[in-house]
Amino acid sequence: MTNNICIIIIIINLFFCPISPSYENVLSLSIVNMLGQEEAVLINGWRDIGRHEVRWQGMDSQGIPVASGVYFAVLRDSRQVRITKMMLLK
Repeated sequence: MTNNICIIIIIINLFFCPISPSYENVLSLSIVNMLGQEEAVLINGWRDIGRHEVRWQGMDSQGIPVASGVYFAVLRDSRQVRITKMMLLK
């Protein structure tokens, strides 16, 4: 039996306003299933302005593989929420 690992690379562009020094770069990136249940938290805290790469290997927060299906990447900061729909295939 082969052990297939599915890696999803999430690419989300965020543009921060460099003129506003009070703007905080505290981010939260979580994976949510179709029922709105949080499966995993990939980022939770301070990030420098710039490009960042996050990989989700199709596992929940306890390291248990999740089922194939539709998931959402929910990116939050202090001003906005961005949601990206994803399909996990195994």
